[in-house]
Amino acid sequence: MSKYLIINADDFGISHEENMAVSELYQEGKITSVSVMAGAHAYEEAVDIIKKLHMDSVGVHLYVTSEYQKEDCIYKLSGMTCSDKLLNGEIFPPKFTLSEDNVLAVCDESKAQIEKVIGSGINISHLDNHMYALWPAKQPDFLEHACKLCVEYKIPAIRLCAKIKEQDKYFSPVYSGRINRLYARSIIGSYSLKSSDYVFLMSQGRDSDFSDDAMLHNFRNFLER
Repeated sequence: MSKYLIINADDFGISHEENMAVSELYQEGKITSVSVMAGAHAYEEAVDIIKKLHMDSVGVHLYVTSEYQKEDCIYKLSGMTCSDKLLNGEIFPPKFTLSEDNVLAVCDESKAQIEKVIGSGINISHLDNHMYALWPAKQPDFLEHACKLCVEYKIPAIRLCAKIKEQDKYFSPVYSGRINRLYARSIIGSYSLKSSDYVFLMSQGRDSDFSDDAMLHNFRNFLER
């Protein structure tokens, strides 16, 4: 079976600066995939870039959280369905927990985001999610619901995360172990969908941390673990 290295940039559409960085990296061949945020501040500009550069691996970066909470911040994220089960005033909260009380609202919000991207004329390659609020998360998570959305909208893949136990401040290590990761992939496979085997999460840092040599060194270390 063939294996592919996918270098994905998410949060596409959240700001003009993000969009310019993604555009430059894509044209230089340093990323091969993007995940766009429907309804984010610079979404329409991101759509124009996707079409101009003929990007063919474009996912929907589902979001129900916003790390930016100030009303006058252009990076704040608000819902497309305006559900009071999800919003903190007019903005998504910084943290989110899925429950029986809000799962239908999350499904409706996710559908609205997916349909906006489809309505923009984009062929969606995958689903993933912002700040790991929907999957992986403390049980129950949204993974199986996401699989059903993929089937409904004919989206072929879901992007998983693997380097999880170093990120405990954001979520529990649901998929960090090999057995749990295989279990998650078995769920995805039961819907005849594709998923990533492993994900290496880039950390924020100085420009020197992202030189070609530094990136190759970090990625080799990741594969050797």
